[in-house]
Amino acid sequence: MLRHAYDALFVCAPEEKDMRRDKVWSIAHGMVVLNLPDELAWTISVDWNDFEFIGIPHRQYTILIGLEMYGESFIKDLIGTIPQSGLAKVFMAYLSSGLSTFPSHSPDETSEQDAGTDEIKISPDEILEDMIV
Repeated sequence: MLRHAYDALFVCAPEEKDMRRDKVWSIAHGMVVLNLPDELAWTISVDWNDFEFIGIPHRQYTILIGLEMYGESFIKDLIGTIPQSGLAKVFMAYLSSGLSTFPSHSPDETSEQDAGTDEIKISPDEILEDMIV
């Protein structure tokens, strides 16, 4: 159903675009809420929002503004649901980088991991360059 609605969006008349785009968004958002392993749904959910509005749901879901859609749990759900996708790999790299605003581990896990290893510090610019490459 998502693919059919998505394909129809490309060939519909200009006056139907808004209605069809909202329908595609609704289907994709529902699939993401249910954690269905469909890469197109997750990609639409991430790509169709402006970056300045990450954390605020789509205009149809303004009642849910208090529930942060693009928080750490959303990213971890994406990674757990479609781990082999390119989008999940980018988010995994982001979460493990110094650019991430989310805590990397709980204090107990961090102390256990750091007990036998030396800490290597990498600048955010180096991480960003590695992600681009």
